[in-house]
Amino acid sequence: GESGSGKSFFVIDIMASIARGLPWRDRAVKQGTVAYICAEGAGGFKRRLKAYAEHQGLDLADLPIEVLGDAPNLMETTDTRDLIAALQRVKPSVIVVDTFSQSFIGNENSGEDVGRALGHCKLLHKVTGAPVILVHHSGKDASKGARGWSGLRAAADAEIEIVRIGDDRAATISKMKDGEDGLEFGFK
Repeated sequence: GESGSGKSFFVIDIMASIARGLPWRDRAVKQGTVAYICAEGAGGFKRRLKAYAEHQGLDLADLPIEVLGDAPNLMETTDTRDLIAALQRVKPSVIVVDTFSQSFIGNENSGEDVGRALGHCKLLHKVTGAPVILVHHSGKDASKGARGWSGLRAAADAEIEIVRIGDDRAATISKMKDGEDGLEFGFK
């Protein structure tokens, strides 16, 4: 989705459901620790997370959400190894990278560069067993999908598009490898 569309809030809602072990949008989740790699606006994210917790009547200290504020360069093997070491201490059930474009220094239009970063994301999954959620911006023309390399969508197992119209927001599952796509959720 575009900047300001509500991507981080949407992900926070998913993360909190996983951390609490409560259903998300009437779908069962397995309780576990969430590792959140905050590569864009760490201070703003912490305020959003706090606001979410207050709105839901939650105590953040009770939620197994680990915020990692140092953004790795997913193009670099050394950064990826360091991240794996940090993740192995956390033992996450899910890993969130917010945002993908701020987590690698390379040409986001290059299949070779993006492919290398995605390869490192697959390594994170392989080593930890946790799925990796990449939060990413749409391009200048949102109707054409995500920014950067056109093969990114094909490489993903799932894609959720977030749009904002005024104060209303909607999430559409535009791709789901082993499930139903086309589902839509409204949120504010």
